[in-house]
Amino acid sequence: MPWHVLEDRGWGEAVSSGALASLGAVFGKLGGYAVCGKTDLVHWVFMLYGGPRDRDVKPRIWLNVIVAIAFYGAMALSNGAMLGLFLRAMSKMGSTKATILNVCANFLVSGVLGRVLFQETLSERWFLGAMLMLVGSSLVASSCSTRTGICQSAKTPATNIKKE
Repeated sequence: MPWHVLEDRGWGEAVSSGALASLGAVFGKLGGYAVCGKTDLVHWVFMLYGGPRDRDVKPRIWLNVIVAIAFYGAMALSNGAMLGLFLRAMSKMGSTKATILNVCANFLVSGVLGRVLFQETLSERWFLGAMLMLVGSSLVASSCSTRTGICQSAKTPATNIKKE
């Protein structure tokens, strides 16, 4: 299927908004690490701008604050872009599908980024939960109308019930 077809329906915006939400969380976590001085990134920036290469020499607190502010700014920009894409996706495909795709993408990208950047462990239970979430979300999304965003079960009027 050509990518422009998915984009026209809002799929690209919904998935991208979920990925940007995950990226915003990563920036927030890195900003917190910078404030606490728990990251090698601050030391790398310190060495890049002329600091000694000795690992025992700690960067000054102002560098931690500047790096933290940069990460928190990146988090705010990422969250702002996420919100814009999410609103555009909701206008194209309805709130139900957009929310489902956003949450699924956010969950999966958060897991991958956590594993790659922070060496977090992903157990078999996590993968099983991710698979069940994707299957359930696709079932809900497939029952929803693209035009109205209303799911099939909500469209059935109560007048169809047999009267005895």
